[in-house]
Amino acid sequence: MPKTSAAKIRRQTRSVLDPRLNLAREAASAFETPRSGWIRGIRTALGMSASDLAARIGVDTSTVLRMERGESRGTIQISTLKRVAEALNCDLVYALVPRESLAKSVRVQAEKRAAKMMAPIEHTMKLEDQSVPEYLAEDSREELIAAWQRKIGLWSE
Repeated sequence: MPKTSAAKIRRQTRSVLDPRLNLAREAASAFETPRSGWIRGIRTALGMSASDLAARIGVDTSTVLRMERGESRGTIQISTLKRVAEALNCDLVYALVPRESLAKSVRVQAEKRAAKMMAPIEHTMKLEDQSVPEYLAEDSREELIAAWQRKIGLWSE
């Protein structure tokens, strides 16, 4: 069986994740946290008191109130949210949704790295009053970008 390169695996992973993440980006606005937070919002909509929820989870009412404050502050643990979601008959949906496609993020980063590598060369050539035809410079730039897209270390300084 032929060995699959790490670069190919990364490309395949991006091609699988990007369509899913596009859907998530489109739906993200529907998941903006309510002002009171999801826990309090859903609990209230269900007509459930904090003490009712506390009993379902097996904690004190003060702990439920602390959980609600923790959620609104962004300090609640995911494991706690899972317990609360279960008690509220909800599914916890957790996702990191990139602002742009993964492929585009990799391309932009590779362009930055290529530009950083080419800048001193271009500067030296200008000082020596030399130039490369634009089509050759663009071809070289694209080859360098493609190479960076395949490399590990693209994101390191």
